[in-house]
Amino acid sequence: MKLKDFYIEENDVFGMPQVYRGIPIYPIKLLDSSTSTLMYLLLAHDKLEFIDKQGMPFDGIKGIYKSSYMKAMLYGLSYGNIIKYYEALTAYRQLLATVFHLDTEKEEPDDIVVLCNNNLKNPLDIFDSILCIVVKLNGELIKLTEEDLELIRECILKQSGIPLKSLEGYNADMEKIKRDKQKSEKTMSFSDEIFAFVTMSGMDINGESLKNYTLYQFKYHFSYLQQYVNYRTLYPLQAGGQVKFSSPIKYYLEPLNLEKGRYDDLLIKADDFAQSGVAKSVNAFSIPDMNK
Repeated sequence: MKLKDFYIEENDVFGMPQVYRGIPIYPIKLLDSSTSTLMYLLLAHDKLEFIDKQGMPFDGIKGIYKSSYMKAMLYGLSYGNIIKYYEALTAYRQLLATVFHLDTEKEEPDDIVVLCNNNLKNPLDIFDSILCIVVKLNGELIKLTEEDLELIRECILKQSGIPLKSLEGYNADMEKIKRDKQKSEKTMSFSDEIFAFVTMSGMDINGESLKNYTLYQFKYHFSYLQQYVNYRTLYPLQAGGQVKFSSPIKYYLEPLNLEKGRYDDLLIKADDFAQSGVAKSVNAFSIPDMNK
């Protein structure tokens, strides 16, 4: 099964849950910082990020390459200290209990049972362990395998406005360039984003509507507001001939493209390069045909 086989895109717009094998998966709310932090810590990585070439044994590195994301994450967070393995499992269980909206207070409470090797002596044993999760929901037991957990991870990320492609393709050298670029740019803090959003949208910062926003709703609504303000501000200047821009101004109703690859902002597209001064200067020279 693939994500598209059960995922309903429109549910994200209205903050509704996705349903996988009878389990509702609720989107994380904008102001639920503890669950958001767990999601980023446990799910929002390429599994190659968990590799530490300086400290990990070769079998650990090989295990990460060959294993599921879940096992790679558990090993990556705990290879130096087996106690951290159980801490990571506890955090993962807490994350799932939250997004599944399990009711632990009713007479026959919902629950999550993690089935794995609970007697690990070496973190490397993670790769040879049976790993599955049993969800007790409304009295029914639902077994989730590693393959199921891969789909649930992708679902939670997508509901949070984080496409899988934005995490994949980790490269240590490119990552350093990306970090250096981010340091040189001005970035908004979370509180800055909230205040900018309510200023542009006219929402009440203490209102219930904002408190019920999901991460997905906030990301897309804020991006459309920015696109709208840019258009309303810049287009009259361009139309009046006062300012010229190197790239066209996006119409405010133009669909957003937020599903970018991990390093798309660092790489120039072929079409853009063809129009660049560098490409034109190269084309000014005659390049010999090496096949002749």
